[in-house]
This record gives sequence, structure tokens and C-alpha cells, in this order.
Amino acid sequence: METIPLKIKRDVLIVLIILCLPCQALSAFSDRTPHEIRISAHGGLERLVRLGTDIDRVSGLAVSAYLSPSEFKNLISMGYSVRPVPDREITAYKLYYGRKSKAATDLYYPLYSELSDRITQFATSYPALCRVESIGQSVEGREIWAVTVTGNPDTREPEPAVTLIATLHGNEPVGTVLLMELTEHLLENHGTDPRVTALVNHHEIRIVPLANPDGYASGDRYNAQGTDLNRNFPDPSPNSADYFDSIDGRAPETLALMAWIMDRPAAVSLNLHTGFLVVNYPYDFTLDTAPDDILFQHMSLAYAANCPDMAASVYANGIVRGAEWYVIEGGLQDWATLGKGELHVTVELSNEKYPAPQTLSALWNANRDALLAYMETSDTGIGGRILDRASGEPLSGWIHIEGNSHDVFSERQTGFFMRVLRPGTYTITAYAENHVSKSVRDLSVVQGETTICDFLLEKGSDPDHPGTKETNWPRIEAVADHSEPARSEEDSGCFIGCVL
Repeated sequence: METIPLKIKRDVLIVLIILCLPCQALSAFSDRTPHEIRISAHGGLERLVRLGTDIDRVSGLAVSAYLSPSEFKNLISMGYSVRPVPDREITAYKLYYGRKSKAATDLYYPLYSELSDRITQFATSYPALCRVESIGQSVEGREIWAVTVTGNPDTREPEPAVTLIATLHGNEPVGTVLLMELTEHLLENHGTDPRVTALVNHHEIRIVPLANPDGYASGDRYNAQGTDLNRNFPDPSPNSADYFDSIDGRAPETLALMAWIMDRPAAVSLNLHTGFLVVNYPYDFTLDTAPDDILFQHMSLAYAANCPDMAASVYANGIVRGAEWYVIEGGLQDWATLGKGELHVTVELSNEKYPAPQTLSALWNANRDALLAYMETSDTGIGGRILDRASGEPLSGWIHIEGNSHDVFSERQTGFFMRVLRPGTYTITAYAENHVSKSVRDLSVVQGETTICDFLLEKGSDPDHPGTKETNWPRIEAVADHSEPARSEEDSGCFIGCVL
């Protein structure tokens, strides 16, 4: 008589457990639960956005969203076809959270306490490369950990910063596992793998592996206040009065991330989600294209082309402009891009939000090179420092590329800036408050290389830009027209390594 293999027995048991659990489990932090909404046309989707619906994903005419009982009733009264759907993620959380495999090498979803222990161990095991800090606490008092990996972690150096963030939604924990593996990969392979060594030695790699600790520890999309963190950042849309640094209505987790990012804006950055397969680039809040739309496409392709899973995306080449998928307001991606000049994308790693732990190793292997390739996009462009000519002290200034309204800002401790660009020839202008701006024309950018150009600015008033600038936010009044930047008599062509 044939016996049923143990693995099949286990898988059947898991299916039976899932079937026996209730279809919907009330969220620990919110009365919103998963629903599917059917729309007849794109206008129906726009209406849902205007209503403030917490849309999770859109596939054709099916909209997945989290609705409260009152929102459900309201949509029904408006004629929408709406039905509750099983909360697969809370079921997966109950089955998988903190459950180790018998195989010691298998990846799993660690308990928050285990995650914290491993994070702090990074700095202990690799003191020459790694520092760990808490950037704030969650509503329930859990630390929000940030890991910095770089060649000289105790010194802020003039080098590009790269930021990676995961699990704004607590029921999408794959990103947390992948960023923990990435951190270990960078630390373990520094000095032996040339690619990793170059990334660590010449960048400040900043990682928040778990942005929503309370949601992660309870299997919940929301934070412990019932807030969707990826709808809680200042909103640049026309119907909002938010400024880039508005704090009213922000969750503590949101405020912690905002302060951390504003302290050291990155050249390139991303945040990781699950529930779909695509690399989503700005903007999310409007169908208008970003000034760096073509650059964003190339950056997104750098990720998608190096991730074999993205071949299964419903979008061509595995990339999409956010608002063409669906519009969201208050997302991290648009805030980081407009607020502090980052180039930020959102990566959806898996159609399953909370896949079985047995799939995590394959997900890491599929995304490892993609994460490295995306970080390497920070190397192509123009970098340098903005300094006071007389004293040599760093200046908090900004860099403008002629014909492009997306400015980047120098790091206040070193005066360093990094403007990621496509290969080509550019006119660049450096500004700083109470200093006379300088421009360089015909500056060449080559793929994979950083053209270095330091600016030494003289004190004085700049008639074309008398004030200061610290953001690209649409509701900050521009103090000058950058189309014809002031140029000093020293303006000239500049090659790699020039100082002005």
C-alpha cells in the first residue's frame, strides 16, 4: 500500500486549517477588512480615490481595498458591486509568524524580538562597517531600527546615500526578510566580493528593514492607531494644504521616517511591498509625468531586468508609472521625491502579500541582484560639494539642472550632493543662501561613472535667487526662475574632477 509523503500531508493540513478559519478576521487596529470592488470604467476608480478609499491594488476592473462597515454600506448605496474577501494575510500570519523551519538555514518571518536581536548583532559583529540606531518608536513602543552600512560608519563622508525601507504595511513582511538578508550579504561579502565592496566603500547605505513594527507583530496592515502609513505622508496633491514638513495628523512611525530621511536625503531610494509584481515609479498622486520620468524608467528597469520574477508582471518590462496603475495620496514615494529631492520607487515583490516561508529563499535569490543593481544607479550622474570659497566650509545649498525642475540638495555636514542623471551633456548650477550662484555648461555624464564637480561659492547676494530653497514641494513658493541661472565669470566647461 502506497503511503502519502510527509510534505503532502503537511500541505493538506495547512489548506484545511485555512479553510476552517473565518473568512474575515477583524483587524487588531482598524475596522477595515479586505473587499473586492468591481468598477465599470476608469472613472469609477477615480471616484473611489476621491472618496478616500484605502485601495490596495488594481487588476483590470477589480479593485482590492480595505473598507470599514460604513464605507462598505456607502459604496453599495452608490451602486458599486462590493464583496468581502477572505483575509488571507491574517491567516498566513497565524500560521507563519515566528515559526522556524527545522532546517536551520531556511528563512522565516522572525518574531519582532528576534529581529531586534539580529539587527543589533550586525553592529556588534561588524563594527568597522555597521551602525545601528533607533530612529523612533512605534505607537506601542517598539523601536524602529535603522542600519547604516558603509566603509567608515562613524564619519559622514562626501558620498551618495542610498535608502531602502520595508514593511510600511505590517501584513506585507517579505521586504523585511529581504532587507535583513541584504544587510548580512553586504557585511559578509565586503572585502571579498568586488561589487559589494565597491557599494559599501563608496556609499552610505541606509536601511530600515521594518517601518511598521506594531503591524508586523500583529499581522495588521495598519499601525496601532489604525493608520495606513503609506497614505500618511504629507500630500502634494492640489486638494491638500500639506507642506513637505507638515506634522499634523502624522503617525509616530511616519514622523520618525520623515526626520530620518530629511537628515540625510538619499540619491536613490526605494520601499518594498507585496501584493503585486511591478516596480512602481513617480508620480502616484497625479498622471502628470515627473521631470525625471525617463530616468525613473531606466532606474526601475535596472531593478526589474535583474529580477526574474518581474517577467510575470502584467505590466510591460515589469514597470509602471504609479498613477497609471492607481492614484494614491500621502505615499512615501512622492513625498521623498518632491519633499527632499530623492529619486524613490516602490517595488511590489510578490503577488502573495504573506507567502509561505518556504518561498522566502527563492524570493531573496530572485531579488538580490536587483537590489544591488538599483543601488548602483546612484553612481551615474554629477556629484561634488558646495563650499564657501573663503572658509572652505560646507554649505546647505541646492543643485539645478537646466531644463529640469527636480533640484537636489547638498548634505549639510559635508556640502556633498549627488545628482543622478542619464548619460548626456548638462548645464548645472549650484546655489546657496547668501552666496552667488555658479554654473557649468557642457558637463558630460557617462554611464556608471560619477562626474565630480565641486563648487566654491562667494558670499554675496544673488539677484536671480535672493533666498533659499530646501524642497521641490509644489506649495513652496519659488523664489527665482531657474531657466536663466546667474553665472560667474569663471563659468566654463568642466570635466571629471573639476573645482569651481
